[in-house]
Amino acid sequence: MPAIDAEAVGGGAQPSEPVEPFAVAFNGTRDMMVLFRVEPGPTLRLVAANAEYMRTLRSLGFDVALADLQGSTLDEVGLRLKFAPDALQALLARYREVAESRTPLSLEERTDTPRGPHFGETVLTPVCDATGTCTHVLYAARDITDRKLAEQALKESELRARQIFKATPVAMMIAECESGRILDGNARSLELFDFSESDLLPDFWLEPEAGRRVLRCVGEGAPLPAIEHHVRARGAEARTCLVSAESLKLGEVCCAVLAFHDVTEQRRMEREKSELEMQLVQAQKLEALGTLAGGIAHDFNNILTAILAYSDLAVIDADDPRSVREYATEIRQASARAKELVRQILAFGRNARPERRPIALHSVVQEASRLLRSSLPTSLEIRCLVDQDSPVVLGDPTQIHQIIMNLGTNAAHAMLGAPGVLTIKLQRLELDDSMARLHPNLKPGLFAMLEVADSGHGMDEATLARMFEPFFTTKGPGEGTGLGLAVVHGIVRDHGGAISVTSRVGEGSCFRLYFPAIDGEEEPVVTANLPPRGAGEHILLLDDELSVGVSMRLVLERLGYRVSSFASPLDALARFRAGPRDFDLVITDLTMPQMSGLEFAEQVLRAQADARVFLASGFSGGLTQEKVRALGLRGLFMKPFSYERLALELRRALES
Repeated sequence: MPAIDAEAVGGGAQPSEPVEPFAVAFNGTRDMMVLFRVEPGPTLRLVAANAEYMRTLRSLGFDVALADLQGSTLDEVGLRLKFAPDALQALLARYREVAESRTPLSLEERTDTPRGPHFGETVLTPVCDATGTCTHVLYAARDITDRKLAEQALKESELRARQIFKATPVAMMIAECESGRILDGNARSLELFDFSESDLLPDFWLEPEAGRRVLRCVGEGAPLPAIEHHVRARGAEARTCLVSAESLKLGEVCCAVLAFHDVTEQRRMEREKSELEMQLVQAQKLEALGTLAGGIAHDFNNILTAILAYSDLAVIDADDPRSVREYATEIRQASARAKELVRQILAFGRNARPERRPIALHSVVQEASRLLRSSLPTSLEIRCLVDQDSPVVLGDPTQIHQIIMNLGTNAAHAMLGAPGVLTIKLQRLELDDSMARLHPNLKPGLFAMLEVADSGHGMDEATLARMFEPFFTTKGPGEGTGLGLAVVHGIVRDHGGAISVTSRVGEGSCFRLYFPAIDGEEEPVVTANLPPRGAGEHILLLDDELSVGVSMRLVLERLGYRVSSFASPLDALARFRAGPRDFDLVITDLTMPQMSGLEFAEQVLRAQADARVFLASGFSGGLTQEKVRALGLRGLFMKPFSYERLALELRRALES
């Protein structure tokens, strides 16, 4: 083992210690090096220390020079450097072990210094003479403090991250993107999915393809915002969760951190709220229909009076074709009015979800005004001022109709049956920034403004503050439920609009409703100028009402068709089965004894899959054209239907 020249590395060596050229390496290395001489006892005495060792001591806050340490025993050096007693004893034991065993020792050491902990990779090497006696122990150490502190900081960071991961109230899991295997889950996820840490299985997706799609997106690096998914929790229980994901690299494996925000209860409450709102609307409709009943009966009786009178005149003047034609025209017009009145009543009273579509409000306002005229006392004057150029809005005609009926009947009550004026106005309105600021829910732009004003007794400030509260009413017992204005407010809000009210006691009230305009137009109603005629096609007609069947048969025959008419579904079905190819088209009533129209149509289609079948009904009961066609039928005729429409629909069906 080469010896080291003590003078070359700082002096202090005994004269008998050898000198070698390796002294240059001793001082030139960037590692800390200290040479200790082994004396009897054994005692270890510091004989040399390189420049890097002394620089490191100074950087750690030890104000010592080489002369202060040289010649000191290891015990004295440890005390000078403020080693703890137990640490110093362990240090002495290591040096003595190396000296006695003559075996090098490698270890990592931590030293607590005035400026914090210091870490080093240390090698203690025995230096032996020619006889094999250990004469010196060489201490060589490399400073790894920065690396150890970085490792410690990383471990602490990972620990904090894991603690946050485990403790967060949002269910979180870590999954491999490629295999879908769940690697870890926090406490909330284990609770939600009823897993254990030793049993993390990827079978919680109710729609497995949805789970694969989430992991695939994360694996491809695509951003994944929160998306609603259905998951299986606690056995077979289904939960609704907003799922978001972030990518995570674990070594070379691409993983996803999945977060599940359980919104099951929130969605349930939203559904319940929606159902309650529908019940509220329907309850108010029933109240309004009760108010309208008298006026509707009055208007309908007037229509029937005209029909009966013109029918009697037609019988009396049967020999005068010109007069009979005039009477028939009047009967047809009165019947059209009755049909429109029934349609409005059914539309107003139906319990259905809103169906928004582009509509021009002027037609809805005029219809509702006519129905109000039928239901309100004649002492009230109704002024309907409608701008035919009002913009198109996205709305539900039935709900708009309901708004006008509610506000109109409220206005009539405010005028207490005395002579008064109800004004219904519709106009275009360009809302600028200053006006929009008065209505926080609205943005500047084009609107359709509906105004309903009365000359009634008005409202005080206390009533104005509470008028939109459900069940708040100023009416007496039995005069109303107080739902009308709450429903109006809800409908306007759901249409993206706003409502403002001005009222003073003794001066009446004015409601202004703002509906945002949209681009586009209402689809025009296309009618045929001349009804298309048949070419002798054979039609099977089924209606249990004899008068309806006879009148429809006569009309169909005038249109150029051959008709086999039946009042019994069983008789009609037997005839059809006897010769399905004898008929080009089937028209059946919906509501009949023995068998419904839908059941009859099903039997017809079983006998002939490509049969052309139409339903006819005075009340659809929720059936729509789309639902009827989905069942394989050609369409639905709502009674009463016009001669022209019947002819047009039949030709379309026969030519398709």
